[in-house]
Amino acid sequence: MKKFAALLLTVAALMGFSSCGEDNPGNGEAAAYSFSFDGVEMRPGDKAAPVLEALAGHSPQSSVKASCLSGLSGEDVTYVLPGFRIQTFRQQEGDADEQIRLIILSDDSVATPEGVAIGAEAQAVKDTYGAPSEETEFRLAYTRGSMRLVFGLREGKVTNISYEVLE
Repeated sequence: MKKFAALLLTVAALMGFSSCGEDNPGNGEAAAYSFSFDGVEMRPGDKAAPVLEALAGHSPQSSVKASCLSGLSGEDVTYVLPGFRIQTFRQQEGDADEQIRLIILSDDSVATPEGVAIGAEAQAVKDTYGAPSEETEFRLAYTRGSMRLVFGLREGKVTNISYEVLE
């Protein structure tokens, strides 16, 4: 009986080690959440140029304003595409290091790769992503690597979804 109990403990420990992959919030950039549109994968922290080039066929509309990032001079740029927006930071126009800072899903024509869209029930989000890192009546937030995936809520339903870089 003692050997059987020891075997069960060993199997349980091995299962615990094998679950330390992509769902572990402290597991680094490979574990970061991503958004995909028309076969183009993107996440906050990525360089914007390859993403914007791949999405050029969708003719994103853009607007530019002085950056609101504290201590940095540069520009915040918003690119509007069907169902979502990409917000970036750059030092100046043509900056090769322009970086995606935020991706905001704005309607139910798009969804997370896991299938959650605006209008989903809060419980469906929890069923899909597990226990949130932060939970209030108005939001569910999941932190992974250097980013956060946030589901805005109203009356228990998702009203907005954002992928954010952590400062």
